[in-house]
Amino acid sequence: MHRTWRGGNIHLATCPEGQISAAIAALRASPKTAGNKVKFILATDGVLVEAEDTASGELIACNYPKLGNHFGFFLPLAGISTVKQITNNPIDIKATGRLNKLYIELLKDNPDWATAERRGDLNQFMARLIFCFFAEDTGIFPSRLFSHTVEQMSDSQSTNTHAVIAALFRAMNTEAADRAGADLPRWTANFPYVNGGLYAGTMDCPHLSAARGGAELARDQPRYFRLDDTGVADDDERSALGLHYTSVPNILKVLILVAARPNARWSLDFVHDQFACGRRFRVLNVVDDVTRECLAAIPDTSLSGRRVARELSGLIARRGKPEMIVSDNGTEFTANTIFAWSKEQQIAWHYIEPGKPMQNGYVESFNGRMRDELLNETLFHGLDHARAVIEAWAEDYNTQRPHSSIGYQTPAAYAATAFATGSGMPDPVANNTQNRVTTTVETLISAG
Repeated sequence: MHRTWRGGNIHLATCPEGQISAAIAALRASPKTAGNKVKFILATDGVLVEAEDTASGELIACNYPKLGNHFGFFLPLAGISTVKQITNNPIDIKATGRLNKLYIELLKDNPDWATAERRGDLNQFMARLIFCFFAEDTGIFPSRLFSHTVEQMSDSQSTNTHAVIAALFRAMNTEAADRAGADLPRWTANFPYVNGGLYAGTMDCPHLSAARGGAELARDQPRYFRLDDTGVADDDERSALGLHYTSVPNILKVLILVAARPNARWSLDFVHDQFACGRRFRVLNVVDDVTRECLAAIPDTSLSGRRVARELSGLIARRGKPEMIVSDNGTEFTANTIFAWSKEQQIAWHYIEPGKPMQNGYVESFNGRMRDELLNETLFHGLDHARAVIEAWAEDYNTQRPHSSIGYQTPAAYAATAFATGSGMPDPVANNTQNRVTTTVETLISAG
């Protein structure tokens, strides 16, 4: 290990590949680090790099070539003090670094998960993990139920930690009536059933190294979460999941969707384009945030608030009433007609904060897909042509395209199953004192 100094402000170390965690620990424990009041410690093996702010405990972990993307982290070396954003709910910076570090190490230990084919699986794994930590902290789960179980059931080398976590995820996807025949380990019995699809689909989990095993994972259970720029999802996925800057209220907003049913929440937005002649038109998109269905894609040259209300009334007549509608603050959505309509229909209409489209991430993600796959690739000759082409594309989107977040089903198939098995559409996370999470959508909405 080679250590150098830079003006007494930073303690550096190079190390053999795969030994960064040990190098950082050695730097942290070094008497020279404390004695010289070092501001930063940094270790690299030439492939990855980790650094820590010794004052705040903030961590970064990234691939070596991307270190420059974190220049703001090192601004104090230039005498520039960064100002932390003041929010209603503070973010646990240490948890940020740990989640980021976990992600990097999972990719290092499971290189096949870094491929495009497995990226969605890794995103889903991290989202499930974050929910478990959040559920422990807020009392949805008994105190540290998930963390302690992972720690206790993992062997000393963590060779089975992935299997332990997979068993817990499977338990949370199995209802009480089905558990007797599900061949679940006894130690999963205390875990509640979580409805809504978060634990549906693949139960494959990445392997954890001995250095980042069950005990280490349990100790890293944080209170608040923020996924850094090098974290789990890409920009579209992270925005859609609501995980851009995630504190308790924002996670509660995500849980409305995770633990919900069809028609629990619709999202509305406009996307713009023009005909071959240059005349502009817009498309009103309506998306069910739970089933991922495109409920409506309505192109026209004029779409007023009155027209929006009329289209929504027709949609409700065909599909049923949503519990909530979410939109931005556009004039069509804030018109008196919409206020009167939502009151008459007794539908909660929520507006996102101005300038924060990520708060309406599902429809924004859908808009981006429509833009890339259809609008940018099609020359529309008129309104009739646009209506026919957009209708056909939306039909294909709903009925032919599997979606990873709903267990690789198509939105239409997932919705049909959800409606058929909904038993009158019960509370999104159903109430059972023994093995169900007791949280209603109303509670989550009011809290978030």
